[in-house]
Amino acid sequence: KADRSTSLVELEEIVDKEINSQIDSFGTGEDDPVNIYDDMEELVELAGMDKKEEIFGKFKLVNKIYGSLHEAGNISTIIARSAGGKTTLALDECCYVNDKYEIPVLHFDNGEMSKEELQFRRISAISGVPHYLIKKGLWRNNPETCVKVRAALKRIKELGSKFYYHCMAGMTADEMVAVAKKFYYSKVGRGNKMIISFDYIKPPEQNSNGSPEWQVLGQLVNRLKKCIQKEILFEGKPMVSLFTSAQANRSGVVTNKSKDKIVDDESIISGAD
Repeated sequence: KADRSTSLVELEEIVDKEINSQIDSFGTGEDDPVNIYDDMEELVELAGMDKKEEIFGKFKLVNKIYGSLHEAGNISTIIARSAGGKTTLALDECCYVNDKYEIPVLHFDNGEMSKEELQFRRISAISGVPHYLIKKGLWRNNPETCVKVRAALKRIKELGSKFYYHCMAGMTADEMVAVAKKFYYSKVGRGNKMIISFDYIKPPEQNSNGSPEWQVLGQLVNRLKKCIQKEILFEGKPMVSLFTSAQANRSGVVTNKSKDKIVDDESIISGAD
């Protein structure tokens, strides 16, 4: 209660508490701030009991420095200049995890690589036979490359890996999320892990509202982040990780630069020059 001696600041505090206590009854509480110490003991004890397998990729030094890049709910992004090998590295990493842990991968391509091109690249990587020999059909002209390619094809069948391709050129972020959800529940199944391989983050071809590039990119990433952290869940926990890449601008060029001149911060991330 307040009386005439109550200051304006105190009165404001009393009114705030009264009004907001009533507002709470209309909300679900899901978006309210929470005290991190309330259930900390339970969380830590459960973590000690859960001997879940860590999902590590093929690059040992990266695993040692950063830990798993495929924790459900996380987004890992490779940043490099155009033609720097982002797609090759990302595919290699996701396919390695796909094979080793039998985790399905949904590969979103922005329209720059067809399903057939992706198939040629993967069989080249697995067999060790140059890409151009496979794509041009010249691998059959040499007994050695025939053995390598057919051995790789046999290995792929034996592994039974599930790597799915979907061209998302021209799609909005909401449309991509709808595809991801439908795929997860129809092909992967509730409670199972999945990796979304996204090649690559760039502004959409159609920017109807004229927003600046950085804002559009931020909205895209935020929508995907919301999907894997809050929408595709099992018993309240995320099940999907996202592995993607983005282009560095000219300030990210490292050729002919001394160590102290190399820019290694978020200012190089652009999507274009």
